[in-house]
Amino acid sequence: MRRSAAARTCACGRKNVLLMPIAACGTETIWDVRCVKCGGYAWFDARADAGFRRALAEGKPAGPAEVDRRFAESLPPCGCGGPRRLVREIEKEPCVECGKPLGAGALEEAPAVEEPPLRAPSP
Repeated sequence: MRRSAAARTCACGRKNVLLMPIAACGTETIWDVRCVKCGGYAWFDARADAGFRRALAEGKPAGPAEVDRRFAESLPPCGCGGPRRLVREIEKEPCVECGKPLGAGALEEAPAVEEPPLRAPSP
């Protein structure tokens, strides 16, 4: 899937590529995961991914942070070997250099990103 992207430079000087949301209505089914180590992205269909549906069913009473944690545990590692995390808000994404949240700020132009599927849809 080809996605529009922008970049935000962290206070440490590292430029981080950020994907632009597909929609902002809160009902999207295509969600993103990002590698904590290299910053690479992948997508998944929240309605079709059994691991996400299971984490949601098991984590509802504890809230979104618990759902994110449980889902992250089910994710395959990135090709670079780094762990992946669910992307909810680009401002809260950690810098791949220093790990601090990128925060609000100016966005810079970045080339579009070809985002691979996270894994095959599961029943």
